[in-house]
Amino acid sequence: MEKQAPVPPQVVPPPATAALTQGTVVRFTTANANTGASTINVNGTGVLSLTKNGTTTALNLGDILSGVVYTAIYDGAEWQLTNPSTGPVSPLIFYSSNQTAAVGSSAVPFSTTTKTATLYGIVIPAPGVVTSKVSYENGAADNTGNLYDIGIYSGSASANESPLVHIGATAGSTFAPVANTWHAGVNWSGSVTVYLPPGRYYLALISNCASGCATMAGQNATVVFGTGTATVGTAGSLSGNLTTPSDSATALAIPTFVLH
Repeated sequence: MEKQAPVPPQVVPPPATAALTQGTVVRFTTANANTGASTINVNGTGVLSLTKNGTTTALNLGDILSGVVYTAIYDGAEWQLTNPSTGPVSPLIFYSSNQTAAVGSSAVPFSTTTKTATLYGIVIPAPGVVTSKVSYENGAADNTGNLYDIGIYSGSASANESPLVHIGATAGSTFAPVANTWHAGVNWSGSVTVYLPPGRYYLALISNCASGCATMAGQNATVVFGTGTATVGTAGSLSGNLTTPSDSATALAIPTFVLH
């Protein structure tokens, strides 16, 4: 029998992108939460609005969360998300445990060791919080150019974390110019708005002040899941990574603050 020559493999070009038709259904998994009104581009068919509850309602922050499978249907003009998450709609507010105090009953100090942040474990309950600002109360004043920063980190134990939000290095003359003062609605650095899902977090404080420093107003006997100090890369700023403490339930004074 005569031996047959091998047949070369056939290369089939991918089909051209099909035109969208009303009723087309797609399912997708997201890598990030949305921050508000959103668009979607399905297989190169074009950037179209992604709506909910019909064709005119834009998505709110938290309607799409990271790592969730979503379904959308093309209605002939845009995509309707059929299963938005029950994420929060601003304004939800998270209060520290002593938000009712006119002035905190204890002074919570900043570390005077260079590039050292102090962390306090906090738990944000369901459904989480949408935050673009922090309000806080200082005790002692520092009307100088010393730098102060407040931020929020993930609450994972003994982990290398970057800040989720922080106000940025702020001179004492702005941060705490007068003793025992409430500072309402200080924007996070970059004027960002983020959704913090329910769970564990660390409130972090840092300053480059060595003496005569401002303090935060706080209240005693607040139980936290962990507390400690951590080294950062820049004095007076929470712009870099740090290693979070190990878990250790402790009752201590924590600062008065509100996320909103």
